[in-house]
Amino acid sequence: MAGARVEAARRRTTTDLRAEHELDHQSYYDRADLDLSASGDPAAAAAERYFHLGRYLLIAGSRPGTQPLNLQGIWNADPTPPWSCDWTTNVNLPMAYWPAEPTGLADLAEPLFGLVTDLADAGRRTARDFYGTRGSAVHHNTDLWQFTAPVAGEPKWSSWPSALPWLAAHLGDHLDFGAGPHPEADVAAALPVHRAAAEHTLDMLVPDGEGTLVVSPSSSPEHTFVVGGQEYAVDAGCAMDQELAAEVLGRYLALTERGAHAEPGRASDDDLAARARDALDRLRPVQVGPGGDLLEYMTERIPGEPGHRHLSHLYGLYPGTRITETRTPEHFEAARMALTLRLDQGSGYTGWSQAWILCLAARLRDPALAERSLAILIEDLSSASLLDLHPAEWLPEGWVFQIDGNLGGTAGMAELLVQGHDDAVSLLPTLPPSWSAGRARGLRCRGGHVVDVAWRDGRLTGATVTAGGHRVILDVTLGTSVGVRDASGAPVATLPVGPAPSGRMRLAWDTTVGERYTVIQGQA
Repeated sequence: MAGARVEAARRRTTTDLRAEHELDHQSYYDRADLDLSASGDPAAAAAERYFHLGRYLLIAGSRPGTQPLNLQGIWNADPTPPWSCDWTTNVNLPMAYWPAEPTGLADLAEPLFGLVTDLADAGRRTARDFYGTRGSAVHHNTDLWQFTAPVAGEPKWSSWPSALPWLAAHLGDHLDFGAGPHPEADVAAALPVHRAAAEHTLDMLVPDGEGTLVVSPSSSPEHTFVVGGQEYAVDAGCAMDQELAAEVLGRYLALTERGAHAEPGRASDDDLAARARDALDRLRPVQVGPGGDLLEYMTERIPGEPGHRHLSHLYGLYPGTRITETRTPEHFEAARMALTLRLDQGSGYTGWSQAWILCLAARLRDPALAERSLAILIEDLSSASLLDLHPAEWLPEGWVFQIDGNLGGTAGMAELLVQGHDDAVSLLPTLPPSWSAGRARGLRCRGGHVVDVAWRDGRLTGATVTAGGHRVILDVTLGTSVGVRDASGAPVATLPVGPAPSGRMRLAWDTTVGERYTVIQGQA
């Protein structure tokens, strides 16, 4: 087959092949755009290039019918690549697909969805043999053969059987963002994956002695804590595991309601759903420590590395959606404090870790941190060609290329401009100071809405929202005077709604799905 493809290509002219390639690339690339040229700032120009490169890498490296992006993607140059070019599931593989939904490239996540579906089946034996649980368990590393067992090595990275709930989140996000042209098929694909993850999660929950349930055994990926001068990794109720348990059980329940007829002939989910509802009610919340920071472990622990690169305990802020300023204000500020503590000790020294910090800064609405994070990511943790770098002390050059930072950074930049995780379409929530003027087109958010936005002097000048549902709640800077018009140009009645984040306001209107609404600044 490979030979036949080469021979077919040889019969084509270079001009024809290039034209076909450009048309194919443009069919994806033109779905969204970012133009910061009006800012007139070199930092903004560098960020724009980085954004475009990230989308290019996803377009070129992940297509339906292929395998998901690994650590180096299709650009690996080594016979024996770092970490074997495997899929590391405790952040790197998920991060590679963070920009797929928000930047209009959801169909390019199909290889990931296929892998997750396969892992949900392959991990059943691992769950049974290693933990005595139902459902499916997947650990921190997998490959083309859908390896799901823990690898031999240190418990801080090998003893983490929670990969499937994190990977399942991508199928859930796909539905939240509006899914594809066949939503029933997307529900049918997501439900068995969430069922397998939920079964294992439920069997991993144990009473904590205080009337709540915790995941046990539990670890916080690749980090340790210190007790009596000794480092340990395995605990119970680590923050990430608690967040993942809540998310996967909640989504499983939502999918059973949407997908009652998705699998004809299958037995009812009633018993499992009842267990999931009971467990959700009893699940121990992530704790806030005496210092006001969100705790990484069930209780306050001395961290093995205070500036650790993983930010697993902040999953609920990003990429999760549980922690928001309006719904969970205490945890929102506790997450800010926890991130500050990590940063003060030097976190973010890998490209992918700095990309995660950028995404968290976007959710925290911290423009100064976003600007700083972009500068470090682009100037310090990128090669001359803007490819993401990871420290590699065993190599003479001291660095290796990892694609996850490029793609995580692209997702973070989209989050700076448009967010939709808090039941509202938030415009320009975290505009970096160097991005004084610009425009973005085709950004997507939860609810299935598609957004174009423009600004000048750091202020909104206009936007359009193509409605993905029957109601839009718009979130803008407090004091912004906006009017809304429908596709015919007629004014649309809006109502103020709350609650809104500090310094912001929200207004809502009823919509027709698929209709384009224009938001005009300066009009009532």
